[in-house]
Amino acid sequence: MANPLDYSRFRVVVVSGPQRSGTTIAARIIATESGMQYVDEDDYGTKGVDGWKELVKSGQGLVIHSPAMGRWVHEVDAEDVAVVWMMRPLADILASQKRIGWEEGDERAKYAMTPKDTRPIAFVKKWYWYTHQRPFITNAFELEYEQLKHHPFWVEDYKRILFGKRQWK
Repeated sequence: MANPLDYSRFRVVVVSGPQRSGTTIAARIIATESGMQYVDEDDYGTKGVDGWKELVKSGQGLVIHSPAMGRWVHEVDAEDVAVVWMMRPLADILASQKRIGWEEGDERAKYAMTPKDTRPIAFVKKWYWYTHQRPFITNAFELEYEQLKHHPFWVEDYKRILFGKRQWK
């Protein structure tokens, strides 16, 4: 059976989803399993949409960690680009966000959410994925967070309690 985490047939793999949904570990695992280079969002900057789009357009053999670029993943659609969207239960995402004190302000602005809209941004991002993105992306994939648990990079829940905002650093 083929390795389901091997995306090496694509020139670029974009890994996105709500913050705290497992994008970091998924992108690192996919890069390892595919023999591709991992590019962290800190490497290209989470505020530079145009720079991120250019990286996807011109990149070769890259797995690009892109939770902050989730709003625009449909805009980089191409035959040789895969978009992997992380799926994790909303309650788990919210608990992780709360644990590290993550604020959703910048993300809310990207989706034009008003102050009266009290839905969690993780919920809105998933809704936007289903209604405005996934149907229009040539190579759209969804990856359940729990599917990663058998990989050597996986860290058990009780050990993740000590993770900070950037557990890989």
